[in-house]
Order: sequence, then C-alpha cells, then structure tokens
Amino acid sequence: MLSKENFLNYPDPIYRMALYRQCSAAELNTIKRLGFDTVGVDFFWGDLEPQKEKYSWEKIDKFIHLASEANLKVGLRVLMWNFPSWIKSRMLSDQGDIGICPSNWDKDLLERLPLLWRKIAERYRNCPDVVIYRPTIGLHDAPLHGSYDKPPSQERLYDYSLPAQNAWQKYIREKIGSLDEVGKLYGHGFDKWEDIKVPLACDFKGEKAFSKLWQLFLDFRTEGVANAYEKIWKAIREVDEKAAIEIVEGSNTIIARMKGFDWQRIFNACKKYGVTFSHTGAQSISTAALFGDLAEQYAVPLEFEIGPNAPSKEPTIKSLGHAIKYNSIDQYYCGWRIMDQPTSNEWSSIKPFYKMLRNSKRITDNIILCGFSQYDCFDQEQINLMTGYHIPYYEALAFGGFQYRVVTAASPLKYFTEKNTVFFDANTYRINEKNAKLVELALSRGNTYIATWLTDIANNRRFVRKFIKIKEDVKNSKVTYTTCLGEKIILKDTSGVKLTKDSNTKVLAEWGDGTPAAVLKKLPEKGYLVMIGFSLIDKYYSTDAAGIILKDVLSRVGVSRHLKYDGAEIETALLKKGGKYYLLAINFASKDRNVKFDCFFAQKDRNFFVKDLFVNSHLSTMPEGDGFISFTSEISGYGFKIFEIYKKPKQTNKKIP
Repeated sequence: MLSKENFLNYPDPIYRMALYRQCSAAELNTIKRLGFDTVGVDFFWGDLEPQKEKYSWEKIDKFIHLASEANLKVGLRVLMWNFPSWIKSRMLSDQGDIGICPSNWDKDLLERLPLLWRKIAERYRNCPDVVIYRPTIGLHDAPLHGSYDKPPSQERLYDYSLPAQNAWQKYIREKIGSLDEVGKLYGHGFDKWEDIKVPLACDFKGEKAFSKLWQLFLDFRTEGVANAYEKIWKAIREVDEKAAIEIVEGSNTIIARMKGFDWQRIFNACKKYGVTFSHTGAQSISTAALFGDLAEQYAVPLEFEIGPNAPSKEPTIKSLGHAIKYNSIDQYYCGWRIMDQPTSNEWSSIKPFYKMLRNSKRITDNIILCGFSQYDCFDQEQINLMTGYHIPYYEALAFGGFQYRVVTAASPLKYFTEKNTVFFDANTYRINEKNAKLVELALSRGNTYIATWLTDIANNRRFVRKFIKIKEDVKNSKVTYTTCLGEKIILKDTSGVKLTKDSNTKVLAEWGDGTPAAVLKKLPEKGYLVMIGFSLIDKYYSTDAAGIILKDVLSRVGVSRHLKYDGAEIETALLKKGGKYYLLAINFASKDRNVKFDCFFAQKDRNFFVKDLFVNSHLSTMPEGDGFISFTSEISGYGFKIFEIYKKPKQTNKKIP
C-alpha cells in the first residue's frame, strides 16, 4: 500500500490527480476507477491561517476524509495566491504596478509561511492518508508574474517593494563591501547604503546583460526564491522526516533566472532535504530533456505533470512517454474538470508497461546538447530570438532518432570531462565566462564542441576570440555548405557572420562572396571546434537541406548513432533493463505514422527479434549493414508504442525424454 514511507520507492508507478475545487464522493470514486492513486486540491494560506497564529483545518480534514473513502491518498498543496489579509506587503514592479503576492523578502512571509508548513506537518505526520507535500505553488512565479493583469516584459519586472529594496542593500553590501565599488557598478556614487536601489531591468539590454551588476541582481533574485523554499523544507523536515516533498517548475532556462531559479542551488537543496522535482506544462521535448537529465545528474527523484492549460490527448501521451523515458516516479494529471478528462482505460492500460520499465537505463549516443546561453538576459527581443533558435534543435535531433543528453551551467563538472563526446550548443547566441570555462574544460579532454549561430555579440566573449575571428554581419545572403561526400547544399536568404580561416581550419560552408560561413578547426592538444556563423535552424530545420547539413556536421565529428529513422514527428528512447532492450516511440503528430526503424546493438550479432508489446505480436526484421536491424511499425496519431528487442535464445541439443 502506498504510504509516506514508501512513496519514493513504491514498486508501481504512481498516478496523481490535481483538482481545482473540492470534488464530490462520486467524482473521487471515478478518479480512482480511472487508475489514479492520489489526489490533491488547492488550499489557500488565507483559508488556513485567516488570523495570525489562528489556524483552521476544517477544509483539509474534510477533503482527506472524502479521499480516504474513495481509497485515494492525498497530496497537500498550498497556493501562494489568496494569502492572509494580515500580510500587508505586496510586490511592486519597476513601473509602480502593485503585485498580487507579498514580497519574497517580507518578514512575515519568511517567518509565517515556514511556520504554517510546520503546523501542517505536525498535524498530519501520523495521518496515513497524507503522503506528499507541495509547498508553495507560485512562490517561484511571483518574482516574474507579480501581477497577471500586467504581465512582465523588459519594461516591467518585480520586485521593487520596500522589503526587496532593504534586502538588496544588505545583499550587495555583503557581496561588494565598499560604497565606492558599488558606485563603479552603477556608474555613479552613493553617500550611504540606504541610497542604493534595486537595478531597473530595462537598463540591462544587449551587452549590458553581461555586466557584474546585472549578474548580482539575478543572483539576488534566485537567493530570494531558494531561501524561502529552503526555510519551508527545513521546517517540514524538523517535524516529519517521512513524507515526500515536491517542488514544481515548468519553465526552461530561458526565463529560469528571471523567475528566481538557479538550478544548481535548487537541485542541491532538493538533495539536502529529500525533495522531488516535478516538471509541469505541455511536456515539450526540450524541457523534458532538460529536467530529465538534471534530475538524473543530481540523483533527485523526478515527476512529470501535465499542465492545466494544455489539451488532453497530446500532452498526456507525451507526458506518459517522458515519464517512462526519464524514469519518473509518478505521473500527475493537473486539472480535473478543467481540461478534457481521462475517460477510458488509457492510463490504466499503460501502467503495467510503465512499471515494467521502471529503473531501466537509457542508451544514449555520444552527443550532449548544451543549454548554456539562456541565463543572462531580459531584453525581450533577444529572449524571443533565443527561444526561436533554441528549442527546434532539440526537436530536430529527437525526430531524427538521436539519443542525446543535456547539460547546462548547473550540471556537475564531471559531465564536461567525459571523453569521446560531441558537445552541441543549441544556441551560442549568448555565452558568458562561466559557460566558456565549461566549454574549455570539455575541449581539454579531446572532445568536440559545435557552436551554432555565432554573432558579433558572441565575438565579444573571450572564448570565441581565443579560437577564431568574426567579421561584420551578413544580411540576406545565400550560404553554400559542402558535405563530407562533396555534395553542395545551398541555403538562401539566411543571415549570420563571416568567419576567418587559418591553417588549422577546414571550411564547411561559404557565403556568396567566398568568405567562410562555417569551419571545422583542430585545436592543438585538444579536440575539434565547429564554428557555424549562420542560423541553420531558424528557417530551415524542417527542410531536407537542413536535415542533411545537421546530420553531416554530426557525422563529421564522430557522433555514433544507435537508432535511425526519417520523415516522422516521432520521439524515441532506447532503454535497457535486465539484459533486454526496449524501444519507446511517441508520435507527436495527429496522423498515424508508418515508421521504419534501424536499430544498432552489436556489430557482429544480428540475431535479434522484435515484439510489439501493446499487441503482443512479433514483427518481421531485416538485418542491415553495420550491425543494424530494421523493422517497420504503424504508430497512431498522438499515440506511442513499446517494442521489446531481444536475442533469440540459444538452442540446446538436450533431448526431452
């Protein structure tokens, strides 16, 4: 039976349902019948502590009773919004907009919110029906979304309230120590510490986003969020060491720092307090890969949650597929009576396969995607550019069958010291000094690093200047790429920068005037560096030409493939468990797809068989060259399949009496 003690090690996958209102007993019974194990409903701090130090538990107790009657366990959730009226502070934007949440630096919030969770833990630590806590939804959203009716932009950002101003003065004094040095950062002097104000986000566009003051400001924001979470987690753990705790986050690294998230700090804190990480949203390939790999790198239990604003069928299939691919301990459906509801046995029918593949190991190619350059900017135009040039690489490679891993600046250093690895930067538009040192660390081990969409902004970074020069921008110019087989591919109306050539470089692509547009460079006593001075992915990633170039670059630098297929929006995962191989295939398209898979497992052994586990039937296979076996299967729109790939058992000559 599911309990606090075994939640993180429960042998079966856990299905969880999030409610947005109190449900009837009949609805809870329906949720149980559909295969769910736990339910959670949003409670508000203002309802639980309407008066300071006066608590009301009636709503929680009633909900736990109803859930228990339906044989459902409970996850307790408290929202940041609708906080008590006795908390007077509000976030303030740099434009004077009053937010809907108290400041993360407010004294009452930092004292009373952890105390609220301590009281919750004290009351329900011996309750067998409560198995997990989620504190506090919205805490990390508040610095970015201080007011939903006036959304954030490069001209509007929170928090500039008095508690935040006071905290900033203390923070920068501890970090810098001298008023004169602080004055140098601001560009003007101060007479006293109290004169220092939180920097305005609108002052840090373009290259200014690399300034030390802006970096300190981002660190200050992450400190506000991480500090509040750690105080809450500590308060719970002092009372209840058994219950699982989770943190939920849906954004990628593009806006993570602006939301107050430093992934290194958050994941280290998760390890310290035994907190699981829940990824919510529409379950895109890029964010699932990011959080799936970060959780694995930090050995933090992972959960997947379907966000409340997504349609039902597509994200359900994506999320269940990602949960299996990245070994999630549970799957959360967020939005009963908000979205289209699970109405069939879809969830329960997949559960046995989910269980079968728990604790399986992903088989990956020797390619790592680097999500470096999304940390340091709140220039809205450039954020949009980063998003546009960043995510399609994940999809293009995933739909091409590449089994990649992901690293960011938050990843432990050991992941940059692996050998025989190709590091592919999904967006080199911006890269700071910390990222540059990680790149150099990877290159020092003889690895290959591929930089894409280089710009004159990137040319200002030390690590780029160290390796190659970049000339003026080129606008609306064709580029000709020459493959390793000598084939010439022309991309029209692209943009980027001109590169230079030296004795150690091989030109891969040229602009119309013959200037290098992409080069391959061998670094002395190090690895290879591929510098691409144009954006392949922006306009061309879905075309045949772009696919040829992308795969050609990767093959030139030694990416070894385990799986190949073409022409389908199919995400895959190769898994291994107990000596058996499994192929998970998720169809991202609404149309049925007939897909031919080429799978590599052993150069000298092609004696493999393939079984479609969903229909329990064997598929015909065709041995191919270079150790590949090939098979074809149809995958329904917004559906997925699991194939078992196994070796034929050896026959014995033993006679049966």
